[in-house]
Amino acid sequence: MMKKTYKLACILLALLLALTACGTAPSSSQPAASPSTANSTGTSQGGILKIAVSDDWSTFDPFFQISLANRVYNPMLFETLIRLGNGKYEPGLATEWSFNDDYTQITLKLRENVKFQDGSDFTAEDVVWNIERAKNTEAGYHITEYFSNCVEAQATDPHTVVITWASSDFKIEDALSRLYLICPETADDVATHPVGTGPFALEEWSPSDHATFVKNEYYWDEGKPYLDGVELSIITDAQSRAINLVSGNVDIVDNISTQDIGMILENDNLSIKENVPPEYKNFSMNITRAPFDNQLVRQAIAHAVDREAVRDMVYDGEGDIRYLPIVSTSEFYPQDLEDYYPYDLEKAKELLVEAGYPDGFEFTLTVNMGIDGCLEQAQILQSSLSQIGVTVTLEPLESASFFPRLTDGDFDMVSFGTGEPILDPSAYFDGAAVARTTRNFFGIEEDTFPEYTQMIKQAASEMDKDKRIQLYHDILQIMVEQSWTIPVTSTVTKVGVNESVQGFEVDNTAGEYHLEAVSLAE
Repeated sequence: MMKKTYKLACILLALLLALTACGTAPSSSQPAASPSTANSTGTSQGGILKIAVSDDWSTFDPFFQISLANRVYNPMLFETLIRLGNGKYEPGLATEWSFNDDYTQITLKLRENVKFQDGSDFTAEDVVWNIERAKNTEAGYHITEYFSNCVEAQATDPHTVVITWASSDFKIEDALSRLYLICPETADDVATHPVGTGPFALEEWSPSDHATFVKNEYYWDEGKPYLDGVELSIITDAQSRAINLVSGNVDIVDNISTQDIGMILENDNLSIKENVPPEYKNFSMNITRAPFDNQLVRQAIAHAVDREAVRDMVYDGEGDIRYLPIVSTSEFYPQDLEDYYPYDLEKAKELLVEAGYPDGFEFTLTVNMGIDGCLEQAQILQSSLSQIGVTVTLEPLESASFFPRLTDGDFDMVSFGTGEPILDPSAYFDGAAVARTTRNFFGIEEDTFPEYTQMIKQAASEMDKDKRIQLYHDILQIMVEQSWTIPVTSTVTKVGVNESVQGFEVDNTAGEYHLEAVSLAE
């Protein structure tokens, strides 16, 4: 795939079209960043930061979110007890914590003088309430799996919480790093009127268009946030996002496509930061639907995935080829399972014949357009499968439409990105949709693969490290042999940034935007 070269005239023409389509962006005659003033330390104070995100969302409830944009707005609104950043666990609303000997209990000391955005006090009882909500399958949804082994949480004083698990659990810190805490008194309205302890509060939200956030005057970190507010514009088209950055309509743009990098770097006042999100691109199959209920068919599809072509043609050779859901730098990574299904169309054809599909079959591949590259990798697979008699109809959907279809199990196969920021494999196997055996989207039920389920539970609490490594090897071998999901690539997401934005860094462990220390140059 050749990179596009953009001339100034083309940019201006496209800009006119973009501004017509993206009415939330401010007028090009005005700078995106609002005026700011310097405080006593020399850091600019005030101003409105404007960000264009690629993904729409339907709720602010952190327990039910399926939009990638939540990595931007969640840390503005809510905080966690423990933060996952820079490859380690760091203090959040808890300043310190400790475990008992067998990792069944954690004691957390809470930060004092913290208030919710409505001015009410944040206490240990609020933590207990949030944990009980997370344990509730109906309320917790995505977060519930992380707390399925949690027995109880107790507030021993206003700033101390003791949480007990039924058995040793190495994902306790990871679970607490994912639990965004909401205000119990306003929980009924959290979907549209969220209240947390984060540095910004929601001011106004126009679904599918934009959201505005204002400085939280009650924020516990004195002097922060530096900004007066943040405006998020939803611009689903990648080129339109890039054009809005080049024109000065926005200050930050997420998810820059490979084809638009050159346009941005032609401007001296713009730069690109790399965000290494925790997901990997993949193909995943609904094993409750024929022919994907046949293991041989799934293995044939696995042999038809040309990972090198995806990396070279879609991402200009950047990123890593992925064979497994955990990163190769992990001590739990089983190298002997790498490249288990090399690209081999002849082998794929043989497996289809063995499966009873000598003439191939037809299916629909549903694509998440909210993730860069998912459509292009689907097109490459479509081309490969056509050579062995399999006809693929592509169904591109924006995230707002894609995820309801995913959660309802209404698909044959999907092209999307999944994965979790993990420091321990147990977090992946309890959290990722293709790994967990409850509330999964792909038909991987507990009673269908009881051995797999039991090993996941055992590995999460096994204290002997060598035994844990072997257990995760065996778990991953089952995943590979079954081919429920086919990892393809792990790519670096590009974030475009105007030079006026100071102090902006992307958390490359969790992929989140933390904006409390961001300022705008005068």
